[in-house]
Amino acid sequence: MAIRLADTTKPMGDFPVAEGADIDVEVNGKTKRLQKAIEDGDIGGGNQIQFDILPIASAELLGKVYQFIGDTGTYSKGSFYECIEKDGSYLWDKLSADTPVTLTEAQWEALDKSTLKDGQQINIKDDSEASIINDDKTTVDNTWSAKKISDSLVDLENEVGNVYSTEETVCGKWIDDKPIYRRIVPLNNVTVSRSDEWTSTGITMANVDKLINTMAYRLDYSQTAYLNIEINSAKVLRLRTITGSLSSICGVLLEYTKTTD
Repeated sequence: MAIRLADTTKPMGDFPVAEGADIDVEVNGKTKRLQKAIEDGDIGGGNQIQFDILPIASAELLGKVYQFIGDTGTYSKGSFYECIEKDGSYLWDKLSADTPVTLTEAQWEALDKSTLKDGQQINIKDDSEASIINDDKTTVDNTWSAKKISDSLVDLENEVGNVYSTEETVCGKWIDDKPIYRRIVPLNNVTVSRSDEWTSTGITMANVDKLINTMAYRLDYSQTAYLNIEINSAKVLRLRTITGSLSSICGVLLEYTKTTD
């Protein structure tokens, strides 16, 4: 039978008895009962999972997962090991990087994150049940990079929205809930010489509905160019200078909605 802290506390002289179950402590900004914090391993050393020398595998450690951070020995530095039973003996079994390691929030806070190997999967048990996994970001919901989370949370929306390609990509949503598409349209060093007349690029953009954002580039994309850009009623991409003449237009960035959505 487990002994509670309150069970071991006895009066000493005129001092009152302290009931552990009734004492509040703060753990990582959250208030917990002292007894609960001890049982959860938040205090009393229970958060340590990193060891220069792994303890001897035993029945008491069965199922525990620790990270080896030592420089010498039979274990791999930075890897996680689970205490298992095999043929009546206890040993430390190395976990592969794609095997998720589940930590409490307190253990994650105590972890030296610089020791994590690239691609190590870690799940944090907290109120939000957020997951922290590898840098491949193969899933989206509550997915973060274990290597980068100590510095800042990765904004997955920006990762998708900041792709610039000659292929059409979705980069956002317009006020009418239609998706916004982005595409870089390469041009063969077009010269736009007049501000009172449109210059046709000869490129048809058949399904474009509304132009949301545009930008022109010149001199092998080393400069931006201030141009009027339109898709006319015939769905042809056309350019017009604001003033003067501009040469070596090598491409335009278009963000738009489509008639097909």
